[in-house]
Amino acid sequence: MRFQSLLRGLPVLLLLSGCAFSAPITITFTSSLLTAFRDQTVTFTATVTNTTAASLFLNSDALNITAPLIPDDTKFFLNFPLSLAAGQMVTAPVLDISVPLNAPFALYPGEFDILGGSDANAQSTIGTATFAVNVATPEPETFGSAIIGLGCVILFLRRKRHGIL
Repeated sequence: MRFQSLLRGLPVLLLLSGCAFSAPITITFTSSLLTAFRDQTVTFTATVTNTTAASLFLNSDALNITAPLIPDDTKFFLNFPLSLAAGQMVTAPVLDISVPLNAPFALYPGEFDILGGSDANAQSTIGTATFAVNVATPEPETFGSAIIGLGCVILFLRRKRHGIL
């Protein structure tokens, strides 16, 4: 009988344990998907909110994105405070992603974590957000316009050299 009541209470315990481990910081990107071309850098801006009733230290971050894109989290350290009071929210640029010239055209997923906790030395993950960079192919119209423009310049220079204007 005790075993059966324990089994009935197990789903409730599992549900409550899942709630107990929810992240105390929410990270919401202004746009979690940005498009970039080769040899360009894009900047992600985020709103970071402390959802707890206590102050939390923002001690560090962890960042990963699929290679060959190059992440730079310097903006997190420059723009965000060392701690957030209960309920406090901050919106600022948080990271840059650079696209090298040799990057294949593709969608590159990434993850940004804030590490910290209730003391200045804590290194637990207190917030996580996903993002992506779409390395786009230049549109054919762009190539067509460039070719037409180059042709016009060549034609103008030839006419000018031959005195036909």
